[in-house]
Amino acid sequence: MSMGSRRRGEKLSKTDLPFVLGMIVLDIAAPIFLMLGISYGRAVSKKQAGSRQICFRRVSGRFPFFELRTGRQALFMILINKDRSTADKKPVFPDIYPERRCEHMSKTKYPIKREFFPYSKFTPSVGRRFVKLAQKGMKTPKFTFRDPGVEVRKQRIPAFREGEIELLIMTPKGIQTPAPCLVNIHGGGFVFEASGSHYRHALTYAKKAPCMLVFVLYRLAPGFPFPYPQEDCCAAFRWVSEHAEELGVDRTRIGIAGDSAGGTLTVTSCMMARDRRYAIRPIFQLLIYPWLDDRNVSGSYLKYSDTPMWNSTLSKKVGPLVNPDPSATPLAYRSPVEADCFDDLPPAYIEAAEFDPLHDDGIYYAELLTKAGIPVELHEPGGTMHGFDTKVSAPTTQAMLQKRIEFMRKKFYGR
Repeated sequence: MSMGSRRRGEKLSKTDLPFVLGMIVLDIAAPIFLMLGISYGRAVSKKQAGSRQICFRRVSGRFPFFELRTGRQALFMILINKDRSTADKKPVFPDIYPERRCEHMSKTKYPIKREFFPYSKFTPSVGRRFVKLAQKGMKTPKFTFRDPGVEVRKQRIPAFREGEIELLIMTPKGIQTPAPCLVNIHGGGFVFEASGSHYRHALTYAKKAPCMLVFVLYRLAPGFPFPYPQEDCCAAFRWVSEHAEELGVDRTRIGIAGDSAGGTLTVTSCMMARDRRYAIRPIFQLLIYPWLDDRNVSGSYLKYSDTPMWNSTLSKKVGPLVNPDPSATPLAYRSPVEADCFDDLPPAYIEAAEFDPLHDDGIYYAELLTKAGIPVELHEPGGTMHGFDTKVSAPTTQAMLQKRIEFMRKKFYGR
């Protein structure tokens, strides 16, 4: 079965069993190896800038990633696809294919706040084979369904070209209906499923806004390239507005939010609703370090080619996977800042991370909206990199979450 047709939650195939068994053995042996100062996995060595570097990778997408450099500390990255006590872990899916090189820490030292460690030292791979493995392994964490303050249920809806997508409908206990609703679209470069931090943020929004929340699990590239993600997310918004009464949603108070690639899909959903003259349109767009300019010529894009979590080098690599045929998608829906018109779009909240190739995307979009007379609340948190809020417990993350919630309350309740 191709990865494009695999259903969410499908079990790993028999060909994956060797890796699963190896993963179990390594996980049991890991504490011993660490105490002895010995790492494990496949070692790939190379010379760079005159010093020997050795990468150690474990053979499973569900376990830690180690990178050791001569004279430097080992970095220990722990995934968060499991229900664990710590709220700031992120799933990591190392590349297990020998022909692919290890991803290294960024070469440039950026003054990123220490509170974001270890994510401030991590850069993912976006190779086609790596993406295939990641899509198999990343699932909705169990803690999503165990929050005592939120009821979560699954709902499948019709999507683009006779397909289907899944929604997670989150209802805070005790909320009065009809309630406002947030359509939440996760990031991941259009190729990765949502990480644990996405689900934790969604639960926080639902409880503290408070509001109903619809978490969109749109289809991913390369199996479903542009315009599938755009159309799927727009279909999710329209489905919520058309089924507002049975959901207990106030159709006049529906907003959309998204981070990174989810920010792209938030903007395109707003543009599609306007261009297609939907009776109900979003009352706001909340964008977290959004990806909005496909021209790849901004100052931040050219400057940040090796930043952690995401950089322009990765953007170049993922481009052919997500947008193999630009003619299949209208320009405004694949590069929103190049749209001809920004009139009649909803008010915006925008966050632009400091050390992020997408920093200028958010700034430029804010300027375009302002020129069109659209209210914009813009924030540029210092010392941050793309995906900084993956570290849920970081003080900056908590401060920005509060600002997002205040914006939502203002739009939902006028306070």
